[in-house]
Amino acid sequence: MPRDENAARGRHASQGGSAKKIQLGCKETARACGAKPPLRHAVAAAYGWPCGCADVTLMTGAAPEELWPLVREYHYSKRMPGNIQHCYAARCLGGLFGDTGVPVAGAIFSLPPTRWSEEVIELSRLIRTPDYSTPLSKLISFCCLQLRLNGWHLVVSFADWTQRHHGGIYQAAGWNFAGLRERNMDGILLDGMFKPGRSCNSAWGTRSPEKLRKILPDRNIVPHYDEGKYLYWRALNVAGKTRAKRLGLHSLAYPKPNAARPLDERPPRRVSKAQPLGAAP
Repeated sequence: MPRDENAARGRHASQGGSAKKIQLGCKETARACGAKPPLRHAVAAAYGWPCGCADVTLMTGAAPEELWPLVREYHYSKRMPGNIQHCYAARCLGGLFGDTGVPVAGAIFSLPPTRWSEEVIELSRLIRTPDYSTPLSKLISFCCLQLRLNGWHLVVSFADWTQRHHGGIYQAAGWNFAGLRERNMDGILLDGMFKPGRSCNSAWGTRSPEKLRKILPDRNIVPHYDEGKYLYWRALNVAGKTRAKRLGLHSLAYPKPNAARPLDERPPRRVSKAQPLGAAP
């Protein structure tokens, strides 16, 4: 059963947390756009006035259906994950009486589709609109704090090398890199169209190509394999570090693929700042 979540409209559990987030967002935005008093942004948000800066946002909980438009429009998979446990969003401020706007960035956490010997939660979708310029690492940090408060200890996520994602956002957020996972059958090609393994399990109770050929004898079914995924992880507390150790999760040097830069350019010495649209996972 999913753990207790914030209200569907994404308000903080405590009003003090909301006020703090508004104040921090205003201070950062004031420095960026040259505004003098941070109160200017808070007042503008309360009365729905334009404040001259689109990056004043509030980070809250969210309902899955609120983030579906972002996934549909901006995530490469165009699909929502299964077994969703928590959703969080960055929203524009605006409206009267503390109302918030629609999400402009979001993160979806779910139970992993494969079994782990320890309890982990997976960051399975991370999305944003094209004009959202605040680093997604800030949203990830907020999410990790909320997950820890909800009793989670260890978070994992995958950067899909099939989509040429090497996990720059996780590097910027300070996550640990555990290596490149081996190629895995992630679904099937059904009459030439990709069908994720999880969708196969939901529709027919299996993802096995052999069993599906018996269920669908008139369809052309072949297995589909990804090119491997980069595994990143973050311990939320001491218990999370203990679980990571039991799982054998290492902390390796960050990958810097040549495909991410011209061949004659020097390899970067610091973490990647890349955060493309449709960013992994």
